[in-house]
Amino acid sequence: MFCSRQRPLARVLGLKPDPLGCLEFLKYGYTLRDRTHFQGLKRLLPGQILAYDDASKKLAIIENSVLWAEEAVQHSSRHTLIDDCWNALTEAVRASLVPKQRNAILLSGGWDSRTLFAAALAEVPRANLVAYCHGDMKSSEIDISRSLANSTGVAFQAEPIDKRSFDTDFLQSCFETTEDVRFPWFHVAGKLLAQAEAQSVSSGVYGEVLGGHYGVSMILGGASKAMAVGKALLGLRNGASQPMTAATTLLNDLHLKTLSRPFSLSKDFWDSLDSPTEAVKADLEWSISRLRQRGVNTADGLIEAFVTEHRGTQYINAQVRSCRSSLDIALPFVDRNLLRLACRIPIGDKIHNTLNKDILSSHASGMLGLPCAATLVPASYPVLAHEAGRVIRRILEQTRRKAFLLTDGRVGVSRFGWVNFEFLRRKQFLRALQEASTHPFWDRQAIGAKVREVESGIYRLPLDPLAMVFLANYNLDLMLR
Repeated sequence: MFCSRQRPLARVLGLKPDPLGCLEFLKYGYTLRDRTHFQGLKRLLPGQILAYDDASKKLAIIENSVLWAEEAVQHSSRHTLIDDCWNALTEAVRASLVPKQRNAILLSGGWDSRTLFAAALAEVPRANLVAYCHGDMKSSEIDISRSLANSTGVAFQAEPIDKRSFDTDFLQSCFETTEDVRFPWFHVAGKLLAQAEAQSVSSGVYGEVLGGHYGVSMILGGASKAMAVGKALLGLRNGASQPMTAATTLLNDLHLKTLSRPFSLSKDFWDSLDSPTEAVKADLEWSISRLRQRGVNTADGLIEAFVTEHRGTQYINAQVRSCRSSLDIALPFVDRNLLRLACRIPIGDKIHNTLNKDILSSHASGMLGLPCAATLVPASYPVLAHEAGRVIRRILEQTRRKAFLLTDGRVGVSRFGWVNFEFLRRKQFLRALQEASTHPFWDRQAIGAKVREVESGIYRLPLDPLAMVFLANYNLDLMLR
């Protein structure tokens, strides 16, 4: 038996929860191996085919993907590579979007959606496009998105993230369609765009592969990340020459060093797990071994493949998939020809959107006049200036956050990015999620204490990470009912 959702199968077959699958979902946002939330229920992984032989009455899983297993792309010049990428992207858009219908683009201040937006403008009449952005209505990111749309004559719609995204009745109805309410503002987006008569919605998801974001630099942090990016930009490292053990070590560190009991899970549940560190390590080894058997034989390729097929497919992709509760979605960056090409480009040739910048410079230079929300400087500036902008933005955000705490909110926080969840300090929102989560897994006392800290003003950290914890908890609770 198979289905696109888990809970119907679990109900029909009477399956029990898989504690390790639930833990991985809460800790990482994805499950490893072919694990799900339920014992005896497996995921069909990216690139796999489930085949049934009627003669032998046997099932077999066939690995069909060649992604990250093919030789690196060879081009006579950078210009040839740029043109090939643009042609593949516009062909993907042409195959995904219907020019005669109303198509929505989830537009942010970043590179992936900006590149997609440029390709959509080349293939779809402007009258049949609408750009949508949500978040802090006073943020630089929404201003950038609005300016991008206005400069091209495309209709623009911006919406705040507010109580609509935390209405438990609304979330339950959305869950019945998508089984994922970790990003409820995308459910709201789908509903509003459907009301505006859009037939489909697209986003830049999986554009991270073309942009070189799913490599080593995403796993590392601080000075190590800056060094990795600098080496790649300067051509001082070759992914093919890096030892595979280094990639495996990085992936192990990413998953195992943070493996501890989440505050929201009960101690009884944690104690019921049989050696969770060893179990997660075994799942991780299985996942890495599968990619190696496919033919992924470089460290950069292994990391990019792993991150894309786990974080990209199960977590980041859940954002635009949430719109499916109301309308169809289209994912141009997952087009087979485009994705195969992006996977074959060495990380040093595309890291931190160097390739996106060159593509737009050659084919849609109007997209480069405005800054990126994360980097503060115009997109046309050199990549090193972008990276310096990231550092400056982070310093400014940390400084304003400290001033916000010291002055008890009289000095406001920075408004560069779209994130602003300060409205959650009102009593009804987090408390409603707490009261709606009833599974025995939860440490209700610890969750209640956290809610009281927020409501009383003791909790002065940014609320978006905590909101994501509460939403993931509620998502799991809905799954296991």
